[in-house]
Amino acid sequence: MLKRFLKSEYILIAVLLALGLATRLFMLSHPNQVVFDEVHFGKFVNAYFTGAYYFDIHPPLGKLLLALGARMGGYGAYVAAHGAFAFETIGQVYAARLPAQTGVPYVWFRLFPALAGGLLPLVAYWLMRELNLKKWIAAGVGLSLVFENALVVQSRFALLDSFLLVFGFAGLALFFACRKREYAWQWFIASAACLALSFSIKWTGLAFFGLAGVVWLFDAIRSRKQKGLAMRIVRGVVCFVLVSFAVYAIPFAIHFTLLPRAGSGDAYMAANFQSVNIAQKFFHLNGKMFFYNETLKAEHPYGSPAWTWPLMVRPVYYWVQNQGNAVAERIYLLGNPMVWYAGFVGLIGGIFALWRKCMNSEKKFAYAVLFGGYAMNFVPFISVSRVLFLYHYLAAMIFSVMLFVMGLDEICVSRLSRVLVPIVFIIFVVAGFAFFAPLSYGLPMSNGAYYLRTWLGSWI
Repeated sequence: MLKRFLKSEYILIAVLLALGLATRLFMLSHPNQVVFDEVHFGKFVNAYFTGAYYFDIHPPLGKLLLALGARMGGYGAYVAAHGAFAFETIGQVYAARLPAQTGVPYVWFRLFPALAGGLLPLVAYWLMRELNLKKWIAAGVGLSLVFENALVVQSRFALLDSFLLVFGFAGLALFFACRKREYAWQWFIASAACLALSFSIKWTGLAFFGLAGVVWLFDAIRSRKQKGLAMRIVRGVVCFVLVSFAVYAIPFAIHFTLLPRAGSGDAYMAANFQSVNIAQKFFHLNGKMFFYNETLKAEHPYGSPAWTWPLMVRPVYYWVQNQGNAVAERIYLLGNPMVWYAGFVGLIGGIFALWRKCMNSEKKFAYAVLFGGYAMNFVPFISVSRVLFLYHYLAAMIFSVMLFVMGLDEICVSRLSRVLVPIVFIIFVVAGFAFFAPLSYGLPMSNGAYYLRTWLGSWI
């Protein structure tokens, strides 16, 4: 029975889940200071406890999830007793080193993003299996994402992207499970709802939704002469339109209910905004979000154009604390080069793989899906004029890693190579993660150790 268990997928699932959560939850209380965009999202969370209306260019679901974590940690009682924490500047101290003995439950602000980030490797594994790829390919992808430093960093703070990614990839996994079941209602509704949760975090989640929509349309066109086409179209409209719209709209209703008072966000809205009903508020706010997304002109020293992302030219400096004697703690949004550059190779190799005439249709379909996912999550950013950051590439990077690990299966023709090559790759991935981990977790480093890890001048 034990042998059967070890041969099953349960052991892989358990390992991916345990490692994913461990890497994200490790040292979650460090630093005990505001890090990067926590300075913004913390203020938005505050609004749900004070009722003062705020404005943000992203939909409200991500901030509502952060607020839920804060409430579970007792932040409501803290606000009632001391007033809201200011979130004034990066580096502002939350509390003493032992958060359980202090007032501000800042770790709870970070808990839900960390849990979402911890689930992401397992969700990626699930997607690969739903695309009918081998267990070792799916496991290689999952382990690559467990030990991907940028994903770890982005998951460990009160930020939104781990929500967007886990909902987006889970939505795709559900969609391809639904596709295997001839678009059964329950699976179609679940996949559409999950995909809608992704773009309810940020509109960039529409790329996942669009990928599923293109595949569904392809299937509908291919089966247009078969019976049941009309019902398939009805299901698509109900799920992709009605279910998705409902899931997207519900967080807005909660958002407006929790923010009845005048606040800083009123300046962005019409004069009579607070006196109109929820439906009118919903459309008005979405119009304003679109306008300010299009017209945002802010600059940032660590911003980077999209074309630089595949080679990780410009990471983002999130936080620093000098310790004296040429020692400092630093946190960088810096990817694991072993994973990041493997993904770049995967993009190139995948192009050649797609042109191979001898490839079976199932594998060619998987390649097309992953390339489509990469393109939809990367190409639109090329024409964006507002300031962009390396974290905008995370979804596309994941698709590129999936392509790379698939490519390993193409070049490993012998049984021995199919064992050794993936193992060697994962060893390099783990070594890269460990080498750059001090910049992911904010561990003390001498200046010499820091410069040893800044391989490019643009990384400083």
